[in-house]
Amino acid sequence: EAVEYARKHLAAFAAQHLSEITFAMGALYVDEAEKAGRYQSLLDGSRWTALADAFRAEYLRVTACPATSPLAAAVQAGVLALNCPQAHEAQSYNVHDPLCSAAGRRLARGLPIADRKNSTLVCRITGSVMDGDNPPMALPNGHVYSQQGLLELLNEAGEVVCPTTGDRCRWGELVKVFVL
Repeated sequence: EAVEYARKHLAAFAAQHLSEITFAMGALYVDEAEKAGRYQSLLDGSRWTALADAFRAEYLRVTACPATSPLAAAVQAGVLALNCPQAHEAQSYNVHDPLCSAAGRRLARGLPIADRKNSTLVCRITGSVMDGDNPPMALPNGHVYSQQGLLELLNEAGEVVCPTTGDRCRWGELVKVFVL
């Protein structure tokens, strides 16, 4: 049945591709030992993946469709704008940064890091921007959070507990940070 199919449909290509057709037809008549040798490249399971990729590429070419959907391109552009080295560091984790989640890191994988000349300080406690109205404050252990965020952590005893290390300090030990 396979030989009849080949004679009917592949005869037109025999002049240009005779060696490839002969090699492929030979795979139909070999025993198991020979399949592992000379014809292994034709009979390997990974050939189905390569074939599916070739069909997909040809379909996209014929229909003039882009390989990447417009939605995926827009998402990648947005992720690219947010992608910075700190988003991939565990100690810089911020619940308000979408790239700090596992899904966000998967989206950013393989994309270049954004080159930013100007940056904005964002509090890891509140997710708010640290500026003149909400200045950055340094704890004695060196961790920096916004004044608003530290006020949320202030207990009745007048102590602040660092959310990263668990260190305790009095409100008077905090130092306002000035960024130039």
